[in-house]
Amino acid sequence: MTETQTALERVKTVLAHGIPDRVPLNFFAGWNPEVRAKVENRFGSVAAFSEMLHIDIFTGVVPNFPWTKSAKNTIDLNELYRAPLINPLSDEIVETSADAELFLTVREAVEQYSGKKAVLAHVWGVFELVQFQLGMEEILVNLALEKEKLGRLFMRLAEWSARTVEKAVEAGVDGIELSDDWGQNNVLLFNPKDWWNLIFPAEKLIVEAAKSANLPILLHSDGDITQVLDGIVEMGVDALHPVQESAGMDLKLMKEKYGDKLSIMGGLDTAEALPFKNENEIRKEVERVLGILKPGGGYIFSGSHMIQDDARLEVVEAAYKQAYEMGFYDLDRSKKQEKR
Repeated sequence: MTETQTALERVKTVLAHGIPDRVPLNFFAGWNPEVRAKVENRFGSVAAFSEMLHIDIFTGVVPNFPWTKSAKNTIDLNELYRAPLINPLSDEIVETSADAELFLTVREAVEQYSGKKAVLAHVWGVFELVQFQLGMEEILVNLALEKEKLGRLFMRLAEWSARTVEKAVEAGVDGIELSDDWGQNNVLLFNPKDWWNLIFPAEKLIVEAAKSANLPILLHSDGDITQVLDGIVEMGVDALHPVQESAGMDLKLMKEKYGDKLSIMGGLDTAEALPFKNENEIRKEVERVLGILKPGGGYIFSGSHMIQDDARLEVVEAAYKQAYEMGFYDLDRSKKQEKR
């Protein structure tokens, strides 16, 4: 089969819930440092490895600590609300890496890949930003006991993240990847009512910032977030990652019920499939996943999270080569089916 679209055209088609020439391929935003070292030792660079595997998307990440250094050890919600924030429109937002794993900055992603690949900016949701500062236990306690204070802090941080979207747009990205982990195995981390009352209105500000710039927005959230899928659609999100099977989400149900509303990125489980399967087994797993998620378009093949150091590169290669080979669409046949 022959490619008839550029990487950017292919990704735009999928994020608009359409059928591209083939399934786009992506590695999730970051690289485990040990894996990156192995890739660089064998292939020279992450870029060379990605080119060999026909990767279509590259992601630059904005800093994941919004406060200035004065708030580094603060856990009091009132103090955090008052603490000064980094200027979200400063060059620091697109020129500073988040950490050793999320190492590619927005500026680097644009300069290296714009015009050749689809470039996304990875920005941060409000629950995750506060959780990074307080820890999971403390934020859940505050979610139960200090809803008003936490909600006020969420809105302030949402306004900050929305402005980082503006800065990323100015830098020249093609889309936004919003990260906010709300799920655990088989259930949300918190009451769905708290999501609707506190997180939804804040997160919607970030989504609207992308929409006002006419950019698609993809949401990353680990765990089973089935309980708030309708809210995610209402929020205006275009695509969801990773639709995590190992946490209890149902790929078939997701595709059937939400496939026309939410494109899906994911399918390669980096926790329960990639570390434990050999090359032949991972090819069969990819074949199974594409059999569910590829039909009708609206699908990007990706790991459920960044590749971990317990995965062998040979298995990673086998997975992505299988996805590439199986990913082509018969566009003439698809058009005929659409007319029926």
